[in-house]
Amino acid sequence: MSISDYTELLIEASERGGDPTLPTRGKMLVGLVENHLNKKLRVSDMEASTTVTTDANGEATIPSGWVGLEGVYYDDVRVPRLMYSPVEQDFVSWGYYTSGDTIKSNLKSRSIVIRYYSAIPSLHTNSTNWLLTAEPEIYLTGLAWQMALRSNDFEKAALAKGYLDSLLGDFRKDDSAKRRGMTSVDMGGGTFDRGSNFTVTAS
Repeated sequence: MSISDYTELLIEASERGGDPTLPTRGKMLVGLVENHLNKKLRVSDMEASTTVTTDANGEATIPSGWVGLEGVYYDDVRVPRLMYSPVEQDFVSWGYYTSGDTIKSNLKSRSIVIRYYSAIPSLHTNSTNWLLTAEPEIYLTGLAWQMALRSNDFEKAALAKGYLDSLLGDFRKDDSAKRRGMTSVDMGGGTFDRGSNFTVTAS
């Protein structure tokens, strides 16, 4: 099954859910689904990178729209994410941490590479995106979940959420298999999600 755009998605979801009023609340419901997906998915289509130069204080701004940080690299070496001492007002060792959308480090006036995960492009704004093209069932199931929650049908919501989780799990596995040939790879240090506590033990 394929769904070409935002409008077709709302029509299909409305017919499946038996709710002709769904399109009038599409922006809100699709936004809720995408907010959830941005927290759960870390796949190749979300990967991005940029090269920036830190300022004299060792600070640099993470590009807008980031939802997860894969890592920071200097001279092709992964920079460790470290604890920061608010008492000493200095780093406990070489590395960086994040504060909001800012990377703070002791790499002053240096060129660094930030590898991050960007948010899934909004369907309401862009009409379509790579996820709707690849897996429309994820969006349809996400909307079924949100519609059930809105109707206070928590049993139906739980079933839809369980199916959504299954779809996301399969999508992540397929993405990993395509990139790494089913080989499990430890990237070292994992990823850092936007909004997470910055205090992390050095890897």
